Amino acid sequence: MDRTISDPGFALVLKKGRPVGLKQDNEAPRYDPRLTLRGPEGPENEAALQRVVAEITGGAKRPAEEFAGRTAAWLQARHAYALAVKLPAGPGKDDIVRWVDSNEPGFCEYFAAGFAVLARSAGYPARVVAGFHGGVLNGFENYYMVRNSDAHAWAEIYDDRLLAWLRVDPTPGSVAVTEANAGAGRPQEQDSSWSARLDSLRVLWYRRIVNFDSRTQVQMLEQVKTFTTDSGQALRVRFEEISKRFKAWLVQPWNARRFGKFTGLLAGVVALGWALWSLGQSGWQRWQAWRRPAEFDPVRRTAGRWLARLRELRRERRTEDPPSPRLRMAGGERMIAAVVGDLWRLRYGRRESWPEPRGVFRRAKQARKTIRR
Repeated sequence: MDRTISDPGFALVLKKGRPVGLKQDNEAPRYDPRLTLRGPEGPENEAALQRVVAEITGGAKRPAEEFAGRTAAWLQARHAYALAVKLPAGPGKDDIVRWVDSNEPGFCEYFAAGFAVLARSAGYPARVVAGFHGGVLNGFENYYMVRNSDAHAWAEIYDDRLLAWLRVDPTPGSVAVTEANAGAGRPQEQDSSWSARLDSLRVLWYRRIVNFDSRTQVQMLEQVKTFTTDSGQALRVRFEEISKRFKAWLVQPWNARRFGKFTGLLAGVVALGWALWSLGQSGWQRWQAWRRPAEFDPVRRTAGRWLARLRELRRERRTEDPPSPRLRMAGGERMIAAVVGDLWRLRYGRRESWPEPRGVFRRAKQARKTIRR
């Protein structure tokens, strides 16, 4: 992108002090040099700005491009970048003048506004520009993605030698004065991440469905039909090839060596499947335990399983005719009730009130044997 915006008519406005291209006397002017050159008024504001301008220029009149580079460097050396800005206190001065004359950090709008008031104080027409800076090409739907995070503010200063506005970005981390044709010859950056993929689906939905464009909807349906048909044919051809190879492999003569290799391969596949299943279960349990540690504590889970087993066994034994003699013994019932109470404490109680879990689980096994007898 070129660094300049050609505007020779503005030079005539500055020179003659009147707008150009007017057809009638009552037509509103496109430019007002007084507003373009005016900065914060008042003796305190003017004194502070003139002092800073003298520090930047060394008291000499500089070309607009050189002044832009010096001013941007001065602002970046004096102020850091931050999204949270606290204006320095003090009466009399304009807010942006107080910020320029301090060491407080600021974001892009502060740097652009500070540059503009310094340029105007030095006699250069300048203006603040707000828009978007950045963006990438979506690698799936071929459109340019510009996000809210790309919002930016920069400045433009008028160069009377080039008869053009010169783009300037004084924000730290940006190129102060955009070099001519900086983007020429560079390949367009593309975003093919999952975020771009999801964004392309959103745009596709609005383009093809929400807009109710029947032509594009028919095109999308045709594309889906073609994709489904081609994919189905490709899968059928692939399946037929695999079937032929498998049949040819089966009809080959079998011997002990080949049978052993087949058995070993089958055992390896089964072992690999079991290992992947166990790894997946372990990973799932760990993930659930990380998300909800209170519910997936291993001691609490084990206690819950024992409670369910004992509850089911006791329900089965109570429906027997006649009931189990061991369950009618007072000692057995008390032992089972004590175990169930300890299991409830392990399942739902606070960790500080827990009995020793291993001992509780051993007694739960004994209680299960007692109920089964």
